[in-house]
Amino acid sequence: MKKVAILLLSLLFFNSCEKKIIQVKNEGTVATDSTLFCQQDSTIKIQIGEHLIPKPLVSQFVENEKGNMFYVILDENALHWFDVKTNELLRTNKINNCGNLNNYSGFLCKGDTTFVYNYKQKMVYMLDPSFKTIKHWSVINGESHKNTFDPEALTDSPILYFQDRIILSGTKLGLLKKDEKEHPVSCNINISNNKIIYGINYPDQYVEGDFGGVYFNTIYHALGDDNNCLYSFPADHYVYSYSTDFSTYRKFYMGSRYTPTINSSDCNSLELMKDKDLRIKYFISQHSYSNLLYDQYRKVYYRIAQHPLTGWERGAFPKPFSIIVMDINGNLISETPIQKNYKELNLHNMHVTKEGLLIQMNTLDENVIEFAIFKLLSNEK
Repeated sequence: MKKVAILLLSLLFFNSCEKKIIQVKNEGTVATDSTLFCQQDSTIKIQIGEHLIPKPLVSQFVENEKGNMFYVILDENALHWFDVKTNELLRTNKINNCGNLNNYSGFLCKGDTTFVYNYKQKMVYMLDPSFKTIKHWSVINGESHKNTFDPEALTDSPILYFQDRIILSGTKLGLLKKDEKEHPVSCNINISNNKIIYGINYPDQYVEGDFGGVYFNTIYHALGDDNNCLYSFPADHYVYSYSTDFSTYRKFYMGSRYTPTINSSDCNSLELMKDKDLRIKYFISQHSYSNLLYDQYRKVYYRIAQHPLTGWERGAFPKPFSIIVMDINGNLISETPIQKNYKELNLHNMHVTKEGLLIQMNTLDENVIEFAIFKLLSNEK
């Protein structure tokens, strides 16, 4: 990835001294059930044709006021709308006034309004029903955040909207330095008065230990039941629920029963920055956490816990994983292991719909996007 390569080169000049190994111990009360949440026999298929990317980095399921469901894909500066029920391409909306939407750019459809984020420009655009720009904002407001905040808008951490505010989050690559008091990973844009708030810091262990500076630094977020924003950090057994203005938070234990500890790397920072294979080998040797989603239909949260991968010989490195389910009161309901067919599922394309939790399946047919359906049985008739 160009973004990673450029930033890694700059990080070579940072401190390369040895760091002590930090153990992030799992001391919470885990979920013991693994039967209430399971994969269904049926799937959802979207016929995308020959020209669209079969593994979109950015997409969204949209439900209208009549309960009809649509799947929307961003591809080559256009939004492609598919009717989930009829499997037809309904329309294509070209986005002409937001620059070139390259990797890490994204969108959010909210009623008649569409928000578009241009990663290269670091700009957010608000579009009307005819896709004309109403407003726009720069998410890098001044020099103070120019090198400390790098927001993305992928499906892993999409644009969030609530109460006339939009939220973007992004990874800070490399080793976090102790002399920097804050490492903001989110911005909150008030679309009414145009004020931007920066906030949300990595947990303390990210400053105390070296977790490789790349894969463990990824940010995952979701809009919660009470319109708070929840964050999942790969090296933390807890999730964090922040208030609208980022001033207060509560943390909820959402750890995996398969994860006793997460250890920081015993390599020094310079070695990890120079050697991609070394970074990958470290990452796949450890447990970690990733995607966090809220299910508004069943009032639960889903969190992905990833587990060590053995036998890696270069190339892709999907890790075995499990799916943790928590209710809105912070009670863990279930944890379902996905150990055998984990390579068949694409965690970068996950969504919640009235059908359940959807995870894209890796298939040989590049003209079709197919989703596995997972359901919480205790809430289903």
